Amino acid sequence: MRAAAFHFARRIFLIAAAATLATLSLAADPKPDATINTKAFEGNVFLDDKIKADPALSADCLAEGKAWAAKNRADADKEQDPIMFRDGGWSFERKYAVRSVVDGHYVSVIRSDYMDTHGAHPNSDVDTILWDTAAKKKESNDFWVCTTWALVVGEDRIPPAGLLQGPDGVH
Repeated sequence: MRAAAFHFARRIFLIAAAATLATLSLAADPKPDATINTKAFEGNVFLDDKIKADPALSADCLAEGKAWAAKNRADADKEQDPIMFRDGGWSFERKYAVRSVVDGHYVSVIRSDYMDTHGAHPNSDVDTILWDTAAKKKESNDFWVCTTWALVVGEDRIPPAGLLQGPDGVH
């Protein structure tokens, strides 16, 4: 009786272990939508499923991500100091994810960057892209500032000079 209980428990353990391993293999990291790998550089671009569902948005994000990765690869290729690569090549990653959709017309996309050039610490950057699904293009931040200003002030005219400029006179 004791031996039967032991064998039963062992079978249950083996089945649970196999199920856990199967689950872990299914939950593997997503595959990049674009990648550049060299001795000095690894760059990946990821698009979430909501972005992939819109062909124009997907193409725009992918083109922008590939250009960003290519620029950073060129920077890594120019680096001549072997100490910079003693721990391997630079690692760059850009992810695009839909944050929200406004009135089915405007899509807020979060662009998250991760950059590791083996300095003191890796760096990251987060930015927002506003996508007009009707026009199939990005909207500039000036458009949103003007629109918001017109809604708040109740006027349909260009904001006063300087409203769109920062303290250094740049948009």
